Amino acid sequence: MSDERIKAMFTIADRGDGIALSKLYEQNGVPLHLQLIAEGTATSEVLNMLGLTHRDKEMLISFAPERAVEALLSRLDDDYRGILRVKGLAFSVKLTGLSGAVAGALAQNDHPTGGEAMHGKREYSLILAAVNQGCTDPVMQTARTAGATGGTVLRGRWVGAQRLEQYHAIALQDEKELLLIVCDRRDRNAIMDAINAHHGLNSDEQAFVFSLPVDRMVKLS
Repeated sequence: MSDERIKAMFTIADRGDGIALSKLYEQNGVPLHLQLIAEGTATSEVLNMLGLTHRDKEMLISFAPERAVEALLSRLDDDYRGILRVKGLAFSVKLTGLSGAVAGALAQNDHPTGGEAMHGKREYSLILAAVNQGCTDPVMQTARTAGATGGTVLRGRWVGAQRLEQYHAIALQDEKELLLIVCDRRDRNAIMDAINAHHGLNSDEQAFVFSLPVDRMVKLS
């Protein structure tokens, strides 16, 4: 069994494009995906400017050996550019752990992975802000003032938040929206600080913010 590291690859695209992308990814040695329904935060003016059709989004979280993920991102940035009729964003994130059975199955993947991927000089971060349901817009507006260009929203709920409630002497709303923002790493701290300052746990939005490093990002067009 190969001891090659497994990576996660996030893809955000218009709703309805997820199935076609997952099939393309499988052909390129990236076979395992979680498909999630999401919503973009871009205004209609920004959508028109970017050539996007709507705010309804899909997110694919894909898992594969590092070489396969990097080779696929290279092809998306090169071979498929101008051919793939999908608008969106794809980026990779390092994993620090993965279920053994899943890792073993992925390590046996025998699809060709292509050559080594070339990394760009710019570095990116993924900011995740869990906010109360219906409060995404003001948080995104604050993030934009600090350098963010857009985000994607997933819906969920708190589980096991009692310790946070006891520590802050507040009641946390169960229903949450998770705002994902990919940004230049140089803007990360300013965006997170702005969200914390204006929409922290003691505010109406009750934002809980954290970030992850992005290995590589590719815009789909």
